[in-house]
Amino acid sequence: MSQRPYFGNAALDGFITALDVTKEVSVLFPPLQAAVGGMRALIEVFQRAAANQDNIQTLTAFIARLNQVMTTSMPDAKSSPDALKRRLEQFSDEVQQIAKDIIQLGSQSYPLQVLKGESVEGEIGDKIRSLSWCIQNFLDLKFTIRGEFQHVQDRFDRLEDAIGDLKTEMHQLHTSTDLLPRIAIQALFDYSLSSRVSCDVNTRREALATVYHWLAPLDPRLADLPPQLFAVNEKATVFWIYGVAGTGKSTLAQTIANWCDELGLLGASFFCAREGERNNVQLIVPSIVRQLSGLSDTFRAAVVKAMKANPEIHSAVAARQVQKLLVEPLQEADDFPRKTIIIDALDECNDTEAVSVILKALSVHISGLNRLKFLITSRPVPNVDAGFRNQLLFQNTQQFSLADIPPPTTEADIANFLRNRLTAIQQDFCVADTWPINDEIEALVKLAGGLFIFAATAVKFIADNNVNNPEDQLSALLQPSARIPRTTSSPFTHLDGLYLQVLHLAYPNPDHSIKADMKIVLGSITLLRDGLSPGSLDMLFGLRIGSVRRILRGVHSIITVPSAEEPIRVIHKSFSDFLIDPSRCSDKQFLVKVSLQQTVITKACLKTLALLSRDICGVQNESLLNHEIPNLFQRVHQFISPQLQYACRYWASHLQVAEVDQEILDLLDTFCKQKLVNWLEVLSLLGDLDFALEALQSAQEVLKILPLPITDVPRVVHSFYPALSTSCFQAYRCAVPFSPANTLFHTFYSSPAHEPVAIRTVMPQLWKAHTGWVQSVAYSPDGSKIVSGSMDTSLRLWDARTGAQLNVLQGHSGTVFSAVFSPTAKEIIIWDAATGACLETQTWHQKEVRSVAYSPVGNYAASGSYAAGDHTVLTGHWGDIYNVVFSSDGEDAGRLWDVATASHVQELKHELDAYSVLIVMSIAISQDKKIITCGLADGSISMWNSDGSRWIRTNTLQQHGNAVWAVHFSPDDHTFASGSWDRTICLWNSRTGAHLETLHEHSDQVLTIDFSPNGLWLASGSCDTTVRIWRVPQSALHSGIHSHFQPQNKISDPGAEGLKFDVESGTYLCYGPGPEHHASPVRAVAFSPDGSLLATGAWDGKIRLWDVVSGDRRKTLWLEVIPKGQITSLQWSCGGDLIAASGGDGNIRIWDIERAVCVQTATVHTATVWIAHFVGKDKALSSSDDCTIRSWTVSTAGLTGQPEEMETIFQGPGPIYTIALSPESNLILSSALDLESPGSRRGFPTLRLHNRDLQTVIWQWRLWETVASLSFSHDCTRAVCGTGTGIIILLDLTKSSTENPTVNLNSGFVMDQWESGDGKIIEHVSFSSGEHAVVSDSSFTQLPEAFLPLSAAKGEGDSDRCFLLDGWLWRVNHSGRHRLCWVPPNYRHTQTTAKIYMGSMAIKGTVVGFGTNAGWAVIIDASTR
Repeated sequence: MSQRPYFGNAALDGFITALDVTKEVSVLFPPLQAAVGGMRALIEVFQRAAANQDNIQTLTAFIARLNQVMTTSMPDAKSSPDALKRRLEQFSDEVQQIAKDIIQLGSQSYPLQVLKGESVEGEIGDKIRSLSWCIQNFLDLKFTIRGEFQHVQDRFDRLEDAIGDLKTEMHQLHTSTDLLPRIAIQALFDYSLSSRVSCDVNTRREALATVYHWLAPLDPRLADLPPQLFAVNEKATVFWIYGVAGTGKSTLAQTIANWCDELGLLGASFFCAREGERNNVQLIVPSIVRQLSGLSDTFRAAVVKAMKANPEIHSAVAARQVQKLLVEPLQEADDFPRKTIIIDALDECNDTEAVSVILKALSVHISGLNRLKFLITSRPVPNVDAGFRNQLLFQNTQQFSLADIPPPTTEADIANFLRNRLTAIQQDFCVADTWPINDEIEALVKLAGGLFIFAATAVKFIADNNVNNPEDQLSALLQPSARIPRTTSSPFTHLDGLYLQVLHLAYPNPDHSIKADMKIVLGSITLLRDGLSPGSLDMLFGLRIGSVRRILRGVHSIITVPSAEEPIRVIHKSFSDFLIDPSRCSDKQFLVKVSLQQTVITKACLKTLALLSRDICGVQNESLLNHEIPNLFQRVHQFISPQLQYACRYWASHLQVAEVDQEILDLLDTFCKQKLVNWLEVLSLLGDLDFALEALQSAQEVLKILPLPITDVPRVVHSFYPALSTSCFQAYRCAVPFSPANTLFHTFYSSPAHEPVAIRTVMPQLWKAHTGWVQSVAYSPDGSKIVSGSMDTSLRLWDARTGAQLNVLQGHSGTVFSAVFSPTAKEIIIWDAATGACLETQTWHQKEVRSVAYSPVGNYAASGSYAAGDHTVLTGHWGDIYNVVFSSDGEDAGRLWDVATASHVQELKHELDAYSVLIVMSIAISQDKKIITCGLADGSISMWNSDGSRWIRTNTLQQHGNAVWAVHFSPDDHTFASGSWDRTICLWNSRTGAHLETLHEHSDQVLTIDFSPNGLWLASGSCDTTVRIWRVPQSALHSGIHSHFQPQNKISDPGAEGLKFDVESGTYLCYGPGPEHHASPVRAVAFSPDGSLLATGAWDGKIRLWDVVSGDRRKTLWLEVIPKGQITSLQWSCGGDLIAASGGDGNIRIWDIERAVCVQTATVHTATVWIAHFVGKDKALSSSDDCTIRSWTVSTAGLTGQPEEMETIFQGPGPIYTIALSPESNLILSSALDLESPGSRRGFPTLRLHNRDLQTVIWQWRLWETVASLSFSHDCTRAVCGTGTGIIILLDLTKSSTENPTVNLNSGFVMDQWESGDGKIIEHVSFSSGEHAVVSDSSFTQLPEAFLPLSAAKGEGDSDRCFLLDGWLWRVNHSGRHRLCWVPPNYRHTQTTAKIYMGSMAIKGTVVGFGTNAGWAVIIDASTR
């Protein structure tokens, strides 16, 4: 019995047992009995669906919980209302229909390629999940039944509670399964439709014995096998079997997989092939991990966590996949058993790297995979051979060349194989018992030349049913015609002769038309990336129906032609190799010219793509996600033919090697300008967006010279992947409207009339480059190039003058912390800067390498790590190493070291007190070796001067507000620059330490800086994912006067043209905020009372006003002297003529909108003011960290200082974060943190209701967490609160009493509470316009009638409203909720960081305003959609 978790019978046993229980407990409900019968019919199908154990176990859990519900909470049949009976009947019908669909799928012999390219098993898995949706629909019965019966109300409540638990459990199980990596079903060793076979009886016994001794040296069954061919290294992690094509590697792998499965050793398998998903190298690791996840719950949970943290891991390099999905989860899973992974035919994968990416990944992480063994088979192709030559992998690999098996052993195996097969043929065809004679078998063995594929092909040739004469076929084979080459020493001589003989017999004298069709069909079967059926091939190439079958009628011994509409398969890849190799195929009428055939296929694919259209599956509801589309798989099968699916997946792969002519260019032009976005829709439906990236990257050389929007697609997929992978319609509703305005993709496909929202903002002009923090920037020695390294694992090479991206260097499995050019400028550590090729990988450090540096003449390199070829290790640091540098002559380099002797020279200590020291985050040495600057963790910079023998600390510079991550000297040593976590760059005089200027353009922490060699430019990299180039006038460098220091350019991806900017004038075109937007995070956003203007306030101290209709910036409100502390809130006056801006300096500034001047600076508080409200025309109310709520007079006379008539409404024991004012202005709700003691940082979140007129507290309530937002109903009978973790609380204020103040609130005041949906902070909460619902930034919750305020509009609905949930913009109106579009992260505020960093948002009906942490003001208008 199989012991492998994904394919055992335990899941089926549990399923059957659960159904037996259901049958018993549902005896009173005939519809449920029918549903049980439908599910029992699935058992046989489940036994054949190898990859669905997880789904079966999940379904079993659902059934078990339903059994519990029916046993404990379901009313009996007699007392059940009609509505319940109807719902039960509907539920039963749905279950039975799905069961029929599954049975139909299970009866098919060919897997339909649908979502994610998976086969019948994949569809069955989705159908099982559809049963979950039926249960969820059944849960909705509470809305239709409650009104029909009251006498079973109590029991129904119990039912509702039980179903609620079930729904939660279902969601958790369903989410867990969906978050597991994708699996290539066809690559599994026991895939039911594969043509793989195991070794025949009494063949390959010596080879198998050798492998089995490595796998299980103590297994008693080894005693029944012959001795192993050689002694194996049982401790080796990897076993590599290699040999030329046709030597039986895959048959061995299949046999070994079966043996391991029987013994319980098999963990996972991936049998590669040239067609379909099996050639996708990026699916190998995810598929293996998906299979392993069934072996350990801890491992599975760690994988799910990794998938959540790395949503794009499916497209990451293999080394990163191994690290995140294998190594790290294995470290967490102590219970993970020892298992074997089998990867067959690794050379068949589409891997163009010089070293196999899978083997490179294994070599890097081999030490973390000690609980796994890997059996790998392949031909000894260069990139695989190079991978196994890696020192670490070589030391941990047992190699086995099939060519080293003694020839007599191989010949005996082939002879046994032929005897077995020919005996079967003799019996099937009723041939004489004396046939074949031994001489004939020996002759065949000699012709085989050690190749099992010759023997297998010969058997098929002899048993050809179209000829029906095995005796004559054998005679013909042993007396080949003169056409068979005999002179070559190639091991394939006789095999090639056999192939030619089959072809000549099939096509003896073809005429011109037959020959043309034959070449198209044979060439296509040889070069197609995935198999197609005969009918699909007819349609793809425009042939008459039945043409392909007629053409292939005589070649069934080498090509499998199915009777049904299943894919055509070449029996062995050696036939494909034969057809395209002129040295092997001597008859030119059969020789396939690859480039010409690829051209034919490319044209056929591009013509087929003309069939694409919007909503190709006829869904007619573009708000749905893919999994919400009814009958999705049936629709895909009905509307997207196999040939159209093939064309969508592979057209670019064929284009890469085609001969591009004018016809192809014309077809490309039409496709790119008319069908490109439809193509993305289909790829989303198929789950194959990865194919878009892979194919377009492979065809980049052809496509990049064409002015077509196809060049934007990789960025489209990367930028909008969360949306595109979830909903096919987001290609139109998200990717098009949110793409940069100057891109060809946006230009060709933007159609405002068909887009769900209008974006009223200054659109970005270019694509963003890095998608993660820029950790390192460096100029090349000649100043012509810049290299940047990022958390997105890439290195990017830029033209320093134009900003054009020259190359992207991919290969790191983690963050690139540091990158430098060698002094010769020909390599960047391990990269060739000209070609982008990886030259070498060094693994000296055990943890992250944070810094690298070359000595000036290039003879030394230094690196610093978080933990302590010729290299010397310098030890002595007590903590993490953040930065290493060389002095100008390379002799001395915090700690100082003599490089030549590796001796410690001096330690530059920065003592904080007697017990602790400051961490040195960065260090720089002047060119003349006289000054050292150290950037410290507290934001200061220390300067050290040399007296010739020692370094002496001479100055401490204070300007930055946080850690200094980078310091760098200008080439002439007159100036040095520092970059800080406080988002600024400071310029300093190197001799005096005088502060020259602070640069504010970055919107996030500055991590790295570098001067150009000529000193005219400064490059900086930041957490805002940008690289900026700053222009430094030459005169300023020498004078130390930097009044004209300005940002020259922000590097982003320029596409084909590069960034355009005037070097002399210093003007720049940038992606992102630019001059129209803020240069720092936007913390406050507010709509004007009439909704015509949006105000945004940012860290830069400026307030900008935006026209909501046009998106234009109308005015900027700012002071010459930027106030200290950020803007914390913006509030409009009722008339819309004034704005109150509260800030971190304790002041509140009143701005006159018309005149754009500050008319009052009110010093009301002594600490940060969090919010200020206008009260009427001349009063205001504010709260602060100084623990007070104060009322004061508003003036427009330009007053500064303490305002008139200021009074303290409340003095509390802790900071007051937010307040709400009732419509009559007589009541105040406040949220505070009551401190345990003065000066303490700990306290109790407290909500209070105040009487403003009496300045008393009516009641107070201590909560479990801080309330972030508050609002009253119009009549003050209700209040609503939003917390920092997404909880909304509805309060009943009718129980409040002014006669008994300061009463501690009890639970009687709380009417209801619920989660808003995303668990994030609720910054805005209020009642809807008609007060029938509670609305927040992320939710719209309808209130039960009993909870409505008395002021709720009777008989009137609420006006339309938008909200944002998990990045998706929704619109609510009278017809329900509608998903509009996904809003990309750079267009919205960030909700996963500290409040002061995350930006803000505001909603005015169906218009949404965002202030981003990059400084953007974004207005999204859904009012007309």
